[in-house]
Amino acid sequence: MKFTHFLLLPAFLALPVHADTGAEKEALRYLLQELKTIDHLIDAAQRQSTDSVDGIQFNYHALRNDKILMMRGIEDYINERHYMPRRFEPLQGDYRR
Repeated sequence: MKFTHFLLLPAFLALPVHADTGAEKEALRYLLQELKTIDHLIDAAQRQSTDSVDGIQFNYHALRNDKILMMRGIEDYINERHYMPRRFEPLQGDYRR
């Protein structure tokens, strides 16, 4: 199974603070594209999951929700819908059940 998409993700999360707006948006578009393509990897991992002996399982639902929240934030920034202050839902972050 290829997990190359996960390996590329940290490179785009470390964007320069004072990036050129055009270059920054292009990098964010690429990151958004990568986030859209990892669903099949999440599905494959979930299909391979088994009931844990210690009762702890990976929370795939929370992972998918966090991915959607990240994608919405990136899309809003790219489409310049960030002109008004707003509240964001916090990411779940803990994927153990």
